[in-house]
Amino acid sequence: MAKDIIITPADGDIVFDNSSGAECGAITQDGNNLVISNAVGDVLIGDGASDIYIGDGTNNVDILFEQTGNIKAEDGSTGVTLTIGSSDTTLALGSPISSDLTVGVNDTGHDVKFFGATAGSYMLWDQSEDGLQIIHPTGDAGLEVYTVSQGAPNSPQFKVGRASTEYWGVYTEDRTAHLIHRQDETDGDAMNTSFELWGGGSGNDNWVWKHGTNTGGSLATVMTLDKAGLLTVTGTIGSGAITSTGKITGTELEGTSLDINGRADFQAISTSTTGTVVRGGFLNPAAEASMVHIPHIINDLAGFNKWSNSSITVTGLYKTRSGSSGNYTYSNPVAESDFDSGKAFDAHSSTAGSWYSDNGADGSTAGVGVITLEWTNELQYSSWVGIVFGAVSFTPQRVKIEAYQTDDGWQTLCDITDNSENVVLRQITGNSGTGQGTTKLRYTLGGSQNNSYFRIHTLYAANYRAGDNSLNNTSTANTQGVNFLERYKDGYLHGNLYPGADDTYDLGSGTWQWKDAYFDGTVNADALDVDGNADIAGNLSLSGNISASGTLSVSGIDGGTF
Repeated sequence: MAKDIIITPADGDIVFDNSSGAECGAITQDGNNLVISNAVGDVLIGDGASDIYIGDGTNNVDILFEQTGNIKAEDGSTGVTLTIGSSDTTLALGSPISSDLTVGVNDTGHDVKFFGATAGSYMLWDQSEDGLQIIHPTGDAGLEVYTVSQGAPNSPQFKVGRASTEYWGVYTEDRTAHLIHRQDETDGDAMNTSFELWGGGSGNDNWVWKHGTNTGGSLATVMTLDKAGLLTVTGTIGSGAITSTGKITGTELEGTSLDINGRADFQAISTSTTGTVVRGGFLNPAAEASMVHIPHIINDLAGFNKWSNSSITVTGLYKTRSGSSGNYTYSNPVAESDFDSGKAFDAHSSTAGSWYSDNGADGSTAGVGVITLEWTNELQYSSWVGIVFGAVSFTPQRVKIEAYQTDDGWQTLCDITDNSENVVLRQITGNSGTGQGTTKLRYTLGGSQNNSYFRIHTLYAANYRAGDNSLNNTSTANTQGVNFLERYKDGYLHGNLYPGADDTYDLGSGTWQWKDAYFDGTVNADALDVDGNADIAGNLSLSGNISASGTLSVSGIDGGTF
């Protein structure tokens, strides 16, 4: 049977029948609408090999259905918006998007929203805020970033910052987590990483560090830092847990006990008003094994100003500054004789002098002065040297200490340009035996913390045999070093007591006299003056004359006449 086309003018319909007489397509009118339909098959427009245009190609922009599958406006069209769907319809994309997707144009954007499976959850690019929001269910991660096949990254997986060279980032290796602050600027300014906690209420806001199992459970607080600055560590601080190459500074270390089973190096232990009480323990006196340095007890420079074979050289220090800022002048140079009082080499808490370096007319330019000590015999092996100033406000800003070794010349032990410590102590390195010890010390001092003078309290040295050296090449009876006796109670001396020089020093005075003296041996004296009674229970042997200005009473004379 032939295929028929049936036209019905009264209805305005065109019907296409197949060879079986069944209707396989129709062009009909539905009111003012033209309907193309097929009750038994598809409606095909085009031959599959050619493009299809909708429009007249002249007065309106054609919508082009390319045989490759593209739907677009005709090439050359400008200012055309192709809209698929509407606010009242749902647009479903049934296959992956295989090309770039751009929403909006530069400076004009649109909201893009992706809903999740849970009511109220979504990801929104908010064009008005120029930001991304992720709203997610409680207990679920809002953003997860992992590597392919769990490969270990070597650069940040997450970056936040100003640019690719200025950011804060994070990434994790197999067993190591990295928090990175990168700042590639080269202006020399300091970098700072700030962790900030903003508390809006009056509660005790805390930084809390926790540790848990590999499943993320059983978390336990190990350290808390509260808003008052109190750091609380839960558990034991073990060996090596706190390591510092600088200072641990604070007002108080409080607890029932502090056990240090290893080495502890303290730069200072102090309190502001009540002092520090140390109970128990032991202050190590062995200089070759990190002794506790107490210049009042032992100082191998004790009495240095009295040594016959020593010298003190001073340059660039002054006792007087006159004028005002911008017009200062410096006068009365410090000389060796200014050390004759011995205050820099004794056990008293006194100052050798309040001295200036030449800090220029403005008083703030850090000039320097130099003090050099020289002696005869070497200070050998493990040796420490230093200088003590007055209060912190009376310390110089510049402190340089040098030691002269017989074989190597001058060695710089420290050169501090911003000093604020009133004690500077350093160990001499490379100090050995004969021919390799130290015979000179040089102190370079300048500036001051109070824009004025600084005060020298003590010049100090001690080696492995501290207090038992003879640095001035005299007899062992004049061995230098201070070992002070008890001052306010009885004490016992198990050794000889020698003066620092022969026929020089007195034992007591006419004003400050010893009461009684007891000797179980021979008393040798060049002269004997007795202004009271002399009781002699034994024999009195005289090789010279007896001169008496008063009455001499004798109860008996044995062996001669009187």
